[in-house]
Amino acid sequence: MDKVKVVQSEPPVEKEVLAAAVVNISGALTALYKSGLNRDAIEVLLVDATRLPKRDIRAVLDAMKTLRSRYTNL
Repeated sequence: MDKVKVVQSEPPVEKEVLAAAVVNISGALTALYKSGLNRDAIEVLLVDATRLPKRDIRAVLDAMKTLRSRYTNL
């Protein structure tokens, strides 16, 4: 069996950049919920746009709500 060598073409992303991205995602989700659309409408739009099952969309939206508290100290 041949060995596989992984070559990373770019340096790793700094943790501060990742933390800022998580905070931005959290803020975007908050803004989406404040837009006037309820959760059901958001789910329907995402199901239509992605053709993913509603169960998967719900799991992602639920996980996105906790990203900031789970992965940052901000």
